Amino acid sequence: MVTGLPPAGLPGRQLSAPAGPRRRAHGGRSPAHALPRLAEAEGGVLRRPDVAERFPLAGIPVVADGPEGLRARVAREVPLWREVIRRAKIAAE
Repeated sequence: MVTGLPPAGLPGRQLSAPAGPRRRAHGGRSPAHALPRLAEAEGGVLRRPDVAERFPLAGIPVVADGPEGLRARVAREVPLWREVIRRAKIAAE
């Protein structure tokens, strides 16, 4: 997970990809077998030298927090994004 957006004037905020599209096919829940694979892929990208170098230059620390961290992040972010989508009246095409 990428956390912190101080250069944008948003200290303590989080930046990550919404999980909605991949969850819809599973009744709104991420399938248990998918989270470890997703977390492994996320960690692999975040450990790449080019990513590990660029993000801190922008003031964004890089944190890959494994399957449990991903599960917690998805649970925390789905209600947030659901509300953003509802308020903006965004509909799937």
